[in-house]
Amino acid sequence: MYEINTSQNKLINTGLYCILNKSQCITLPTTIRNSLSLIAGDAVTVSLITNSQELVIKKLIGETVENIMIISNKGSIRIPEELMRTLHLKKDEVFHLYLSIDESFILLKSKKL
Repeated sequence: MYEINTSQNKLINTGLYCILNKSQCITLPTTIRNSLSLIAGDAVTVSLITNSQELVIKKLIGETVENIMIISNKGSIRIPEELMRTLHLKKDEVFHLYLSIDESFILLKSKKL
């Protein structure tokens, strides 16, 4: 889990969203991938923020014990099963996308929260 200051002044509301599909994947919009310099084949971590119901996607740098996923050719990322269960996520779940001011991570906030 990450300890991240997610106060609104540290995040940019992109006005974009993504939807969880039946394969437990979300597709990140091209503008978001470009902001973080993410391309197909890149490894990212998918984590839960401590004491939160929010997901963080961050480009993998170095070693980690977090969930490592690979970005597909279409820009999709699989959400790990344990996070799906913890957050009670279902197919067609909508996530609002927030970008950190320093463009180091993406925050996904479920629309149901």
